Amino acid sequence: MENNDIIEIENKIGYSFRNKELLLRAFTHSSYSNEHRNVSSYERLEFLGDAALGFITALDLYQTYPSYSEGQLSKIRAGTVDRNTIAGVVDEMDIVRYIRTGSGNAQENFRTSIKARCDLFEAVVGAIVVDNDGKLEQATEFLKRFLFNHINLRSKDYKSRLYELCSRENKEISFVVSDKTVHDNKPVFTVELYINGEKKSIGKGGNIKSAEQEASKAYLQK
Repeated sequence: MENNDIIEIENKIGYSFRNKELLLRAFTHSSYSNEHRNVSSYERLEFLGDAALGFITALDLYQTYPSYSEGQLSKIRAGTVDRNTIAGVVDEMDIVRYIRTGSGNAQENFRTSIKARCDLFEAVVGAIVVDNDGKLEQATEFLKRFLFNHINLRSKDYKSRLYELCSRENKEISFVVSDKTVHDNKPVFTVELYINGEKKSIGKGGNIKSAEQEASKAYLQK
């Protein structure tokens, strides 16, 4: 990897390494290290980054949404650390092309593998943690900049997204079942969404939960 590549990577990830060797290791696939003696792959950094990602995400959600239940926090966390979400972030950062892989079609396989892109992201997180002697502040800033702004953007859990939005704005949410009918021998529930006591939208579904989702979706898509 050339010095220009290192500079480009650091610009893309928004972090400058004190120890450039850690950056090189974070971008070294095992297929490359298997072909080059005394070169370590990113696997240990990935292990550390995976743990750091889980902890930092949980802490951020705990502090950001003090009124959320454990179940609500778990849903948001699952959407945040979802492999498809992380792989999409890596694609947007455009850093896969810098990975050092072995001969053959290893790099092409890496580009098309969701797991491999997630591994790279976690390795970068781990490398930042190590570069800061185990302190998490810089890794937290990295995750806030590139991952946390994707929270639930790809999720279809509209109710959780609604709670996120209203929690940030200190708004109260309530759902009221206003009607129940039967269509083709199946129940149809009508739910009204109120925010700060004001009716905002209506949703219908085969059960109360699905009707609440539809009411949330209707409001968010306005």
